[in-house]
Amino acid sequence: MYLTVDGGGSKITAILFDASLHELGRGYSGGVNSTQNDAASILTHVQECLDQALSPCHPEDIIEEAFVVFVGSKPLFEQELRRRISVKKITFFPEAKAGLIAGSGKYEGLLAISGTGSDAFYMKDGCNGIVGGWGIVLGDQGSGTWIGLKALRMAVRLLDGWGPASFPEELPLFVRIILQHFDAEDNPRKMVTAVHSAPAPFPVIARLVPVIAEAAREGDPFALGLFQDAGSVLARQMLSLIERKHLQETEITLCGGAWKAHAAMFQSFQDTIKATRPAIEVHYPWFEHVMAGPMELMLRSGLAPEEARKKVAEAFPSEQYAEPVMN
Repeated sequence: MYLTVDGGGSKITAILFDASLHELGRGYSGGVNSTQNDAASILTHVQECLDQALSPCHPEDIIEEAFVVFVGSKPLFEQELRRRISVKKITFFPEAKAGLIAGSGKYEGLLAISGTGSDAFYMKDGCNGIVGGWGIVLGDQGSGTWIGLKALRMAVRLLDGWGPASFPEELPLFVRIILQHFDAEDNPRKMVTAVHSAPAPFPVIARLVPVIAEAAREGDPFALGLFQDAGSVLARQMLSLIERKHLQETEITLCGGAWKAHAAMFQSFQDTIKATRPAIEVHYPWFEHVMAGPMELMLRSGLAPEEARKKVAEAFPSEQYAEPVMN
């Protein structure tokens, strides 16, 4: 048996599987990134996730290898895992390496992550670089939290009656959908409690991304503009990394859940990159980070990246990204 784990700002997911990529168990809980979650919540989320994923196991069972992306305390995770089951080997992937493996079957190159947080990475021959990754208070422009926070702040301005004159007098669609999400249509100030009473408010804000995407698909111009802005600002961070490192890379891999929300984000990122670096190809992600484990196992077996992608997609169809549909 093998275990693949992805723990980030909004969630931790674990999948137990065998050498033939048959899924045996799955666990899911809240975020584990200490910049966005308190210590007690992180421990609870790890415990919940592992208890669910390992529920089919027996006391004598052994995990051959656990492939783990964990943006948090790795000793804490290892302790909780080994308390529950024997594990021969734990491989902790750096977030960027897992993103490349899951996103394109590569081990080196350029990677733009947009999930709860955001980063632009370069990994090759030990020469690594990063732009971003500062956390939402200091940065994380183009991340899911950044999108949600900008939407919430504009919604509050409009609700208080001091929004930009370019907005119509009636509440825009994105505001109405946000109020529905928080069950705050009768009293918008319920949003204060929903956000500020949460032990970890940033994941609550990041979970607005699908809601805002719904408004964008329905034609809300502000919501659509947020995804365009997110793609553009992430591209500018990537271009900064390329220029600072004097890179000649010809491909960029994307990874992270925010890319799934709306195609305008991908299109804006690609357009901004190609405006100054027309030779660079931008690759939409194959899978989220949690598929780094199955992909790594297939790549080790000697499969080419595209062959590994096909095997993993057949075994875990719900984990693959649908190609963006441009309007």
